[in-house]
Amino acid sequence: MGDSSSLSSFYKNNTLHGFGVQNLSSYDPEASFEKACEDALKDLNSNLFLSVYLETFKKDDIYYYNFPELSIQDSVLTYGEKIIKQDSLQINGQAVCVAGLSGGNESITAPTPDVYELMVSPQKIGDTWFAIGKSEVTSFGQSQSWMKAKNYAVKELAKVLKISVQSLKRQLEENTMSRMSEMTYFKSNLILENIHNVQRFTTQDWFVVVVAVKQEDILDY
Repeated sequence: MGDSSSLSSFYKNNTLHGFGVQNLSSYDPEASFEKACEDALKDLNSNLFLSVYLETFKKDDIYYYNFPELSIQDSVLTYGEKIIKQDSLQINGQAVCVAGLSGGNESITAPTPDVYELMVSPQKIGDTWFAIGKSEVTSFGQSQSWMKAKNYAVKELAKVLKISVQSLKRQLEENTMSRMSEMTYFKSNLILENIHNVQRFTTQDWFVVVVAVKQEDILDY
């Protein structure tokens, strides 16, 4: 990802929201914003509820990860009484739409840690966890790439919030010699609610997202 000095701020918002981006068409800019607002609803749905399953194995101080499973609610959000278009703007020639909850919603008040520190490991400030994720910059499907960056951050957080840990030892007999081999097994089986995407950055190669989740919104199952 490079150091934090290479990051350019793209968008900041401490409230719970969904985020959609589309290339702004000079022929039909309204259609670009409409598509961005559709993407924002999909992102909001995954921010309201996301289940995470991650298994980790550690052997000889080397970590091995399985392919994590991320699941969202099987629901389709629509704009109306409960969900509004919180913001609609142009950023660097892109159509950006932000979907939010009507009537206001709770913001993240804890200060965001230094981005460089988050690149090393997720951090907990007060009652709030922060993590950072990245995804490759793309000219098409930008909303999906931003969501991948968020999912990357969620997986990094899941690695820290290990719910169960088990150490397995085995003795290997080789000819006349024996040696002990130890493997540690970690499992994260979490539900995250109200995932706040508080900061977004870009670099030449990456979309970068800082997510924040309150401890009370992290559930194990």
